[in-house]
Amino acid sequence: MSDAAFADFEHSIEVLTRPQLRKMLALILRRLFTFKSSPAKKTFVRKLGGLEKGFWIADDFDETPDCLSEYT
Repeated sequence: MSDAAFADFEHSIEVLTRPQLRKMLALILRRLFTFKSSPAKKTFVRKLGGLEKGFWIADDFDETPDCLSEYT
């Protein structure tokens, strides 16, 4: 906050009456105490399994792809 903004804020506070200050303080405190933090992150629970049906490997799995043949 700049000095000018703080001075303006300070002047605004000085002009308030005691009941207005109490009300403002009550509102600030209520907001602070009822502030809800961000909800807790849900954790991902891993499930065991996933290969019950087995898995499949292509017949040409061990063959070098054509695009890489010059490197062999």
